Amino acid sequence: MGVGSLTSAAFLLLWVIAATVVAAVFTVRYVGIVEEDQAWYLQGSARAAAAEAQAVLGAVLEAKQALIASIEYGLVRTDVGHRQ
Repeated sequence: MGVGSLTSAAFLLLWVIAATVVAAVFTVRYVGIVEEDQAWYLQGSARAAAAEAQAVLGAVLEAKQALIASIEYGLVRTDVGHRQ
């Protein structure tokens, strides 16, 4: 084997090692960033879901109170199914 072949083989080996190290570093950084983003997104989503659930339950309670008040003031009859 000639000097050119050994030089080419050494360069190729160093290139493969450097590319592997760079790929590993980028992979570790990417996974870390994705995990941080997921945690941030999940916290934000949980807050939004809680706020939405609270709004829906609040509307249900208001509707219930309005129905009770309507019955008490005689605006809604509860004996609709009974014919006189």
